[in-house]
Order: sequence, then C-alpha cells, then structure tokens
Amino acid sequence: HSHLPKAYKSSFILDCMGLKHSFNRNMASLVMAGASAFSSSIKADTVGYWNFNEGQGNVAHDSSRFHNDGNLSWVLWSPDTPSGEGHSAEFREKWNPTIEVTHDSSLNLDDEFTFEAQIKMSEQWYQPIIAKWSGGDPNGQHHPYLFGARPTGNGQEIRSYIKIEGENEQGIGREFWLFGNTPLESGNWYHLGASYDGEKLRVFVNGHLDGENLIEKIDIYDTPNMLTIGRSGFLGMSEPFVHGWLDDVKISNHYYNVPCPSPLLLAGLGLAGLGFASRRRAENGK
Repeated sequence: HSHLPKAYKSSFILDCMGLKHSFNRNMASLVMAGASAFSSSIKADTVGYWNFNEGQGNVAHDSSRFHNDGNLSWVLWSPDTPSGEGHSAEFREKWNPTIEVTHDSSLNLDDEFTFEAQIKMSEQWYQPIIAKWSGGDPNGQHHPYLFGARPTGNGQEIRSYIKIEGENEQGIGREFWLFGNTPLESGNWYHLGASYDGEKLRVFVNGHLDGENLIEKIDIYDTPNMLTIGRSGFLGMSEPFVHGWLDDVKISNHYYNVPCPSPLLLAGLGLAGLGFASRRRAENGK
C-alpha cells in the first residue's frame, strides 16, 4: 500500500471495541486480525452504509440489508479518500449538492444508535453529515437526529456534534445537543462518530471519545420524511450543505461505545489518528 505512511514515531496498541490492533514503525507488521468489527463491517443492526465506491452514476448504494440507496444531486465522485483507495462523495456548495434517501421505517431510530462517517472539509463552515427530516417544519430546521460538524461560537472553531429531538415520558418535546472538544481543520480526513444509548449522548473523533452528556430519556421522533446525507436544510438556510468530501457514512440502530476506523483507514488518517493514540497512552500512563 504505497499510500500508507512508511513509519510511525512510536508503536502503540489501539484497543477498540474489545479488539487490540498492534501498530509499529514498520507498516508491514500492521495486525489486521479482527478488522471485521470496525466501521466497514455490515451487521444486522446496520440500517445504512454508503461507501461511495461506485465511482459513476447517480446512486449511492446502501450495503445494508435494507437497501436504503441514496440519489445524488450535484455530488461528484472523487478519488480523494482516507485510505487512498476507492472513491468518496465530493460536495461543492455552489452547486447545492445533496444525497437524498427515501424514507424507510428502518431509518426511524428509537432509543439507541451509532453514526459514523469520514469527512474532509474544504472550508471552515457548517458540515451536516446525516439528517432525518421532520414533517412539522416547512423550513426543515427540526430533525429527529442531526449529525456532523459546525462552528461552536467559541472562536468559530469547527467541532463535531449530535442533535436529537423527541418526547420525554411526560409527552413534552425536548431537544438535546452535544459538541465535541476537538477543533477540526480543513484539508484533513477525520473519522467522526456519535452514539446514544438511551441515557448518554457521545461524540468521537478518530475513535477517541471527544464528549459525552447525560440527558433526559426521550423517544426520538418518528417521521415519514426523507434522510439526507451532506444536507440539513432547504436552500436559503445558513447551514444547508457539506463543504468538502464524505466517505463511509454508516448508521446503526445499536449503541457502540467506541466506533472507530479500520486499521487501514487509521493509517490513511495519518497523524490525526496518531494523536488519539498518543493521548490514550498518556492517559493510561504507558
């Protein structure tokens, strides 16, 4: 794999989802055992997985058993990917790009979920990755769930986020947001994740837990409206489209504690992934 870094500054162990993967200075010794547990795998609880490897046509095929294919509008196929292989989906804001997925009941998430995606931003702006649309608002400003990255107001740094809306046990509508702590830079690939287990919202960057919050238990709204990838609103809104590239977008209706990229993708992510590993070793005193 000529696209992989030839050497790392130090060796480390990435312990992710109960599996350990060894890395050292020689990439030839990368241990791939158990890689099926990583984000590229398809499981019974996967309700949508779009790897964008088609490279042509106007359909992004869903590899899950639900076949929630997406229709591309002004989205380009690009060879720019985290691993250097296959294709990604490129969004250019001036063309109003979007990927629309027709509603299916599998996309109504009740009390737990995990979202994952690879993203490379072309500019520091709103980056809505996954959005399920509400039927109650003509401007599309309300969503049962919304996942991506956006300015936080803190120096306008771009950080990952998850937003969910639903009703609490008293039938009162509630909305919860959670932002990550890591500023995201343009021009770098990141693996972002978000999850909800019925009690806590969590966000992840390159497999590292980047924020969590205990929230009031709610039932996430069901809606018959479409799901969009790379778009969160109608034209004229302040944050309608992704600016950059998306790859390996995945939705699971099950909570995973630490969604993380495959060893191959981590290698492609380069120093961004290594920063996570270094922090983990420092936190563990190793």
